[in-house]
Amino acid sequence: MPRYLLVVGSLAVICLYALLWSIEYRPEPRGLWGDELRYWEEATDTEPESEIETPPNLLWPPLYSQFVRWTSIEGRSLGAVQGVQALLLLVIAFFSRSLWSAWDGRARGGWILFFLILLYPELTAFSFYLWPEILHLAMLLVIAWILTKHRDSNLWLTALGGLLGLALLTKSLLLPFIPVLLLPLLLDGSRRRRATRVVVVLATMSILVGPVILENGREQGAYVIADSSRFNLWVGLNEYSRRNFDGSDTFEKYLQYQASGDTFSQRNAAASSWTLQLVRERGPLSILASQFNRQYFRLFDRVSFLGDMLPGGAISRHGRGYVAPPPWQARFLRRWSYLLYAAILVLSMLGLTVTPWKDRPWLKMTLLFVLYNLGIFLLLHVKTRYRIQFLPILMLWSVLGVEWILDRQRQMPPVGHWIAGGAIASLLLVFAFGRGLLY
Repeated sequence: MPRYLLVVGSLAVICLYALLWSIEYRPEPRGLWGDELRYWEEATDTEPESEIETPPNLLWPPLYSQFVRWTSIEGRSLGAVQGVQALLLLVIAFFSRSLWSAWDGRARGGWILFFLILLYPELTAFSFYLWPEILHLAMLLVIAWILTKHRDSNLWLTALGGLLGLALLTKSLLLPFIPVLLLPLLLDGSRRRRATRVVVVLATMSILVGPVILENGREQGAYVIADSSRFNLWVGLNEYSRRNFDGSDTFEKYLQYQASGDTFSQRNAAASSWTLQLVRERGPLSILASQFNRQYFRLFDRVSFLGDMLPGGAISRHGRGYVAPPPWQARFLRRWSYLLYAAILVLSMLGLTVTPWKDRPWLKMTLLFVLYNLGIFLLLHVKTRYRIQFLPILMLWSVLGVEWILDRQRQMPPVGHWIAGGAIASLLLVFAFGRGLLY
C-alpha cells in the first residue's frame, strides 16, 4: 500500500479515537451502564451503585473484574483501563493483519483489514467500555495466530493453552467450541505428535482453570468456571423485543433468578424448570420460529452499544451513556457506523461468494465459528455487543470481497453462488436495518 495512504489511514484512526475520547469525558464523563457498574465497583471496592450484588457470582467468569482492578491501579484510574484496552485494539488489528498475510498473502488486503478494524466506531468505542469484549477478542486473535503459524512449537502450544485458559476465565463463549478450535493440531504429523500437541494445550489450560473450578466446587458446590447458560436460555426464550434494552426486563429476571434459591445449583435448577415449563406450554417449533423472528434482529441490529450510548439511544434514555456530546459528532458517529456496517455485511457475503473454498481450511474454520455463534444466540439472551467476537471475521470476509472487486483478472463464480450470497446478504441487511418489518 502506498505510504501516503498509510499516513492518511493513521491520521483518520487518531481522529476517530480523539473524537471518542472527547465524548467519553466532555462535558462530563460518560455514565457507566449495566455490568460496567459491577466491574468498576469491584475494582474500587465501593458500595454497589446498583442492586446487583458484588460478591463473587458464578454467572460471570472472574478474570475481567481482576483485569479492571489491575489496570485501573486498584480503581484509581479508569483512563488507565481504557488505555490498555486501546493497546489491545491495536493488538487485534495487528494480529488480524498477520492472519490475513498467512492465509491470503496479499499485502494490500492486510492493510485494508487493519484500518477497517481501527476505523469502525462500534469496535473502537469498546476500548472505552468496561466489558470484556476487547480483552477476549485480543486473546482469540492471538490463539488463531498461534494455531496458524506456530502449532509445531511446544513453547507456543503452551502459550496457546494459557491463552485458552485466560479466555475461558474472561468469557465462557469458547468452551463448547474448543474441540473444533483444536482441530488444526490434528491436521498433520505422526499420531503421537498430534496427540502431544493436544495434551500440551489442554494441560496448560487446565493449570489455569483447574484451581478456579475446584474452588467454586468447594465453596459453592458447582465445579465450573462460570455458567450463565441456564439463566441466559431462560431470559432468551422470554425476550419480546427486537432491540436490546427496549422494554427489557432482564434485570427483573435476574432478581427473580437470584431469589429462586440459596445456592448456585438451586438457582440453576429453578431456571431449568422454568425453561422446560415454557417449552411444554409453547412447543419447540413455535419457540424456534419466534426466536428466529427476534434474536438475529437483536444480534445484528445497526444500533450498537455506541448508538445506544449516544443521545436518543436506549442507554441514554435511562440517564446513562454520553453526556451531551455536540450533535454533529453524534450524527457523524451514527452515519459512519451505519455506512461501514452495511458495507461489511454486503462485502462479507461477496467475499464468501467469490472466493474459491478449495485448499482454504481457514475459511471453513472462520465459518464454523460464526455458525456456532449464530446457533447459540438463536436461543440464548443476546445483545449487539455479542457480535463483537465474530466481527473481525466478517471484516476479513469483506476484504476478500474488496480484493475481488479490485482484481483486474477476477473470475466469476457460478450463478448459484451469486443467488445464495445475495440472499444471505439481503437477509443480514434486513436483520440490521429492518427490525420493524415482518411482524
